[in-house]
Amino acid sequence: MIFKMNKKADSSILVIIFELLIVAIVVFTTVSVAHAYGNSLITQKVNLAEDIRMMSNTLAGVPGDAVVQYPANVSQFNVILRKNSVTVYEKGDSSAERVVRNFYLPQGYDAFGTLQGEDKLCLEKRGKIIILRRCGVVEQQKEEQPIRQIPEGPSFFGLEILEDPVVFVIDRSGSMDGDSGWVFPEGVDPPGEKKIDVAKWQLKQVLQGIEDGKKFNIVFFDIGVSTFKSGLVELNAQSREEAFNFIDTFEPGLSTNTGAAVQKALSLGEIEGIYLLSDGGPDVVPRALAQIKNANAVDKAKINTIAIFTKIPADASGTHLENLQKVREEGRSFLQQIADESGGRFITHE
Repeated sequence: MIFKMNKKADSSILVIIFELLIVAIVVFTTVSVAHAYGNSLITQKVNLAEDIRMMSNTLAGVPGDAVVQYPANVSQFNVILRKNSVTVYEKGDSSAERVVRNFYLPQGYDAFGTLQGEDKLCLEKRGKIIILRRCGVVEQQKEEQPIRQIPEGPSFFGLEILEDPVVFVIDRSGSMDGDSGWVFPEGVDPPGEKKIDVAKWQLKQVLQGIEDGKKFNIVFFDIGVSTFKSGLVELNAQSREEAFNFIDTFEPGLSTNTGAAVQKALSLGEIEGIYLLSDGGPDVVPRALAQIKNANAVDKAKINTIAIFTKIPADASGTHLENLQKVREEGRSFLQQIADESGGRFITHE
């Protein structure tokens, strides 16, 4: 009898030990997952704060007004932008859990704005003020400003060239014959008044700024598609001169075959980034979006998009004004969707 009682007691103890082990494993796993999740959130907050700091400094260094969109969804976080700092946090975070990054804007500059639970984050430079806001919202009081842009270093319409190799895809459809509204700074001899003139000038500027050894190509498009070379080219004195001569040959043509142009750019080699400039949408938007998405499904290059629009005339009204606004909004939406789906950046000049 005594032997049986001890055996039963031993069995009970083993069961208890086993249950305690299971509990310990569950607790350890839960804590590990929570810790990893917490670290992941901290990393995301740090990365977002650092990116906004960099974007603010970059905008401050680019002459003229501009808008740039952050390429990822930020709805999980709240963001506060001040003159010399950016704060990123989640609802309920203690002060210790908030991520703050300081930066220093040039003298005379200011920055402000708050974003809470919005999918898309935009930074807008207006004069010497940088505004954090939800994308797609323009204050009613804002007056349209002429485009003023001089690249400083390797940048294209204010977008810094971050990728290598890159392909520049330039719209030369009939609408690029319109007045750019661009105001050139003192000391710069204007190459022309058309949007295509400014696009070609900007393209030469960025190729001049990119260091030798980087690989690139150029695609111009209207209803057809023309490429500088059959594949990627190493940038050097000779290829730069040849590219300038190639750029000079193009004038506004016919309709806008954006899908085929981006398809062609993606076929030129292992592309890391594309810089697509256009002043509107293609003839058939759904078809163009499908073409680009399918062509970019494997290597997934970042497609950075620039929307360049002519200033709407002050005397435009009625149906004419509505049509101008509709075309502009459709073009902006099209280009922004391309950037969003590829992880690229979007900027608009108008």
